Formats: sequence, C-alpha cells, structure tokens
Amino acid sequence: MHSRKFFTLGVVVAAMMVAVGAFPQDVPEEPDAPEAQVAPEASEEAEAPEAPEAPADPPSLTFATSVDFEPVKRIAVEGRAGDIELLGVEFTVSAAKGGMLGTSDADLKATIGVLLECATEAEKKAKLDLTVQFLDADGSVIDRVDNSIGLKSGKKTFETKLTTLKYVVPLIKSAKISAVAK
Repeated sequence: MHSRKFFTLGVVVAAMMVAVGAFPQDVPEEPDAPEAQVAPEASEEAEAPEAPEAPADPPSLTFATSVDFEPVKRIAVEGRAGDIELLGVEFTVSAAKGGMLGTSDADLKATIGVLLECATEAEKKAKLDLTVQFLDADGSVIDRVDNSIGLKSGKKTFETKLTTLKYVVPLIKSAKISAVAK
C-alpha cells in the first residue's frame, strides 16, 4: 500500500516540477522582441510556381444549326467543325432534268441545291461529313441529303444536290445542317 502512495506522490511532485520549469521542455522559444525577427531576403523567398496556362480547348468536331429555308438567299452560318469553319449557306430550287426515253420529270421533280461556304487554314486536307435535313413547319423531316467534302487551306463553296418531288418543296420551312469533322 505504501508503494502506491509513494508512486502517487512522485507523480504529483514531478507534475509540479514541470509546471515551475524544473525540467527542460522540447518547446521552441519564441522571441520576445519583434526586432529579434529577421526578414527573409528577397533572394531567399520561395517563389510560388506559376500555374501553367490551360491549353485551349480543341475545336469541336461537330456542328449543328437550323436555318430558315429561303431559296436564292445567302444565310450567314457561324460555326466550326474541326478545322473547317462554316460561313454561309444558300438554297436553290430548279426543275429536274429530263427523264428516260423522252419523258419529262420537270413537271414532277425538283432539284434542291445546297451551296455551303466553308473555309480552313489547315495545311493538310480537312474532311467533313455533311447532312442537311429539310423540315416542315412542325419540325418533322421531309427529306435529307448527305455528302462528304474536303478542303485544304482556303475558302470554297460546296454544292450538294437533292432531287425530290416538286410538290414537297413548298412544304419545306427550315433546314437542319449538321457537320462532323473527320
């Protein structure tokens, strides 16, 4: 029983000695006066590393827009698919060429021309898959035409033609142009 009392007494004495500073501590000393602090030299300061600039997002490989179907009027289109920039579109409507053995398709069929103006600064040939959907007033697809085009450094107008029934042409109210770069 005495050993327990001596142990407790020893712990209490040690705690009191620590409180009055009889044992050295591993706590770093803080300077009392501000003049004891030394300002770091400019050359010693660690420069914060500059964050590298984020790379510009690559141009999207797809582009889609809807335009009003207005024959013989250039419509400005601003978009890009890959390296090819789409600048404008123009629609034309003409009678279809004659049929076989002297029959005339001019009364039944019409040819819709799609003139798409494109430009690129690419040094090697840039390719584009083009889809034009002709829509009615409700947005339903009446007809469509697909084409692949290629362009190398410069500006060019591509023509795509669709032969359809003549009575369908007045029903076309808009066109959805989709382009996918390869």
